Amino acid sequence: MDTEDIIKKLKLPLSNDYFDDYLFPDISIINKVPSNDYDNAIIHKKIINYGDTGTGKSSLARSLVEKLVNKYGVDNVNAVESNSIENAILYGLNNKPIQVHILEDFTLKDESRDTLRSYFRIRNIWKKEYNRSNGLIVSIFNLHRFYSSMVEVRSTANVLIIRSDSINPYDHSHLKKMIGDDGINDLRILEELRDNYPELKDYSPFRTRSKLVGLLKLPLSKVNYVNDVKDIIKSYSLIERMVKRNDILYGIGLIKGGCFR
Repeated sequence: MDTEDIIKKLKLPLSNDYFDDYLFPDISIINKVPSNDYDNAIIHKKIINYGDTGTGKSSLARSLVEKLVNKYGVDNVNAVESNSIENAILYGLNNKPIQVHILEDFTLKDESRDTLRSYFRIRNIWKKEYNRSNGLIVSIFNLHRFYSSMVEVRSTANVLIIRSDSINPYDHSHLKKMIGDDGINDLRILEELRDNYPELKDYSPFRTRSKLVGLLKLPLSKVNYVNDVKDIIKSYSLIERMVKRNDILYGIGLIKGGCFR
């Protein structure tokens, strides 16, 4: 049996075009500036990337970034990787029209309420910091358990991408509700055979907030366009970090330019 024979056994439709159009608008829409200064046309898309350790979540996230680079151009995309929402907000934004945040190891994170509140205000934070009211933010959350992840993130995601099933009854039941029996069947085939047929690693079932279920084919990225946010943090002094945190998360700005206000 070859890879093509296996793919023919999959029941979900290959839906790359729908996936792309749903998540990634045309650059003309992203670049459109609102007519009023007080309007905010920044688009924020949230992706949950679910699967057991070693199933390729990080590789898939980098492939999504490469897809964005291929669509919008490398000069238009800023992509960072972090294990903290706070650090992504504080140090992961710049003035490029496309911002991508990969939140690694996000399953057991216990973020503060202030940080979560800031995350859901990231469009306003970006607008204030860079005086822009248009653009696209893509947040990718890598999870290996639903039960221990934050409900605020799970309940607001635009897309769930699934790399593996789970023997945990809660997660298995949740996945089955999301992608149905056909999706679970495809997932079982992909999981059992992808080690012997590496081409199958390109395929993942997905479910959108609008309840469309399909199959995504996303080849392994050829270039890593993702920067580690830890390297960006190093360029800031301790005082600059304090200023940034106070200004962005709390809006109090206790210190500015090395002097107290």
